[in-house]
Amino acid sequence: VPGASTGGGSVWKSSDSGETFSSKVAVTVDGAEQKITSADVLNFVFSPSDQQVIYMGTLGSGLFKTIDGAEHWEKLVFPPTKIYGLTIDRSNANLVYASGVISDVGKVYRSEDGGKEWKEVYTEPGAGTVITALGSSPDVPSTIYAGTSAGVIIKSMDGGETWKNVFVTKRPITDIVFHP
Repeated sequence: VPGASTGGGSVWKSSDSGETFSSKVAVTVDGAEQKITSADVLNFVFSPSDQQVIYMGTLGSGLFKTIDGAEHWEKLVFPPTKIYGLTIDRSNANLVYASGVISDVGKVYRSEDGGKEWKEVYTEPGAGTVITALGSSPDVPSTIYAGTSAGVIIKSMDGGETWKNVFVTKRPITDIVFHP
């Protein structure tokens, strides 16, 4: 539940269809146990092959991953601390894409090992534009879409190696979803 912080934590989980919720804030940062009680959570993405594996992007606290259904989080080494977009390749759960901002420039990164190492695969041409949304095609896994705060949708058909503009609107892109 992003944005549900009420003093006990930033991440809440229900195992009974929303009747009750429990705070899930245990995290390891640089080998030390801490709590993520004040993170401003922007998004979650679940692994398509294991629903216990979840990635979480935050506004200023970085990128986190759990492999046990949110019982414990690990802070990933990821260059940006503001993570606006997340998506996972539906045919390879270790292939993860995340977008963030460094020095006011929006960027897209790819990890081929479940978030251990990241490679920058796209950089916005100018400062001030954020990659606000990411989505991967359910039919062609190597096809990735990114939406920007400037209203541009860009597309990569080769897993992020090359990109082209495919649509422009007058409003920011806030989400990219696919209809089955």
